[in-house]
Amino acid sequence: MAEAAAGPSDGGNADSSGDEAEKLPYVHQPASAGTAAALVDAAYAAATRWWDVTDHLRAQVSGASLDPDEPLIRELLLAVSYQLRVEHGSTAGCKLRPGTEVGDFAWPPRIADVAEDVVALWRDVAELAEHPAARARFNDLLFERRDGAVRTGPSRLGPATLAPRDPASKPTSTSPHSSSGHGIWHGRPVTWSCWARLAGNS
Repeated sequence: MAEAAAGPSDGGNADSSGDEAEKLPYVHQPASAGTAAALVDAAYAAATRWWDVTDHLRAQVSGASLDPDEPLIRELLLAVSYQLRVEHGSTAGCKLRPGTEVGDFAWPPRIADVAEDVVALWRDVAELAEHPAARARFNDLLFERRDGAVRTGPSRLGPATLAPRDPASKPTSTSPHSSSGHGIWHGRPVTWSCWARLAGNS
């Protein structure tokens, strides 16, 4: 599934109602990372549009008889709810951003504000996930966070995520290769999903 840059405004995101401050914080448990990766793999495999991923993730949670309100599930739903926004013009690129930002409020939370335990979950899921779009999403989150653990190369992410729609598009000006775990667009580092989006539109 290729991740699109735009979708409906209510985008199938996780439920943003309620008081987030009253919810239990996520405490990372490495032993749960395999379950988390399997859930997001199945959700991305079932979805045909990025805004469908949360619905499919909820379905996987229900099918596994897991508590949809537990912190692990909440953080997975938030992770797949960030929107890929394309920047046009001479500095074309993309950023993963919250769907809603009003003053100090953002939903999902701004990536820079996410707790370290959540970042640890992203690292483990990025390492363990098998579906290309799932791997790209969690590596993109780490890239946006400027986390030093980003280490997944193009062969790990796979052609389903990285290949442009037209394989002949600007072969001399775009490259997916980077030892830092991100794509290169006109000499600038961008997330994997952004590289695929920009190369596909060239």
